[in-house]
Amino acid sequence: MTADALRFTGERFVPECGMPQLALEHWHRYLIAGQFAAGKRVLDIACGEGYGSDFLAEKAQSVWAVDRSAEAIQWARKRYQRDNLSFLQGDVSAIPLEDASVDLVVSFETLEHLDASTQKQFLLEIKRVLAPRGMLLISTPDKKNYQQGRDGQLNEFHQHELSRHAFVSLLKRHFKYQTTA
Repeated sequence: MTADALRFTGERFVPECGMPQLALEHWHRYLIAGQFAAGKRVLDIACGEGYGSDFLAEKAQSVWAVDRSAEAIQWARKRYQRDNLSFLQGDVSAIPLEDASVDLVVSFETLEHLDASTQKQFLLEIKRVLAPRGMLLISTPDKKNYQQGRDGQLNEFHQHELSRHAFVSLLKRHFKYQTTA
């Protein structure tokens, strides 16, 4: 970890990575999520270095930002400090929150980093922590369009990419309502 930024490895987005198109894609997702976060209890699962969690905390009642990387959580705690923002180290298959404790779950570009079995467990955990009438905002790259990665390179951190059809099918098995774009 440097004084100015976490090193960009391709596993997680880092705002200082020097890739403006990638930055735009990531910020856009959080701008959309921000429209739903006002006054809500929010979970940002697989939060990475925390930039999006910090943005959501500007509007939310509270934000729990969880990532498996101790390095990312340590960095986020130093960089982003708000009374309503908590960074926790934890795993997507055992989210360290109480049942029905959040109104909004955001998880952007996470599923593809998990094997198929863990993807299912992850969605069960989201369902567990999500309050009745809560909302999940989730994204994953479409395998059909992203399979070769940027510049024709495979992303070594992607374990199980999904097609749009497989993604929608997986969500339908766990959640009553879905909207995909």
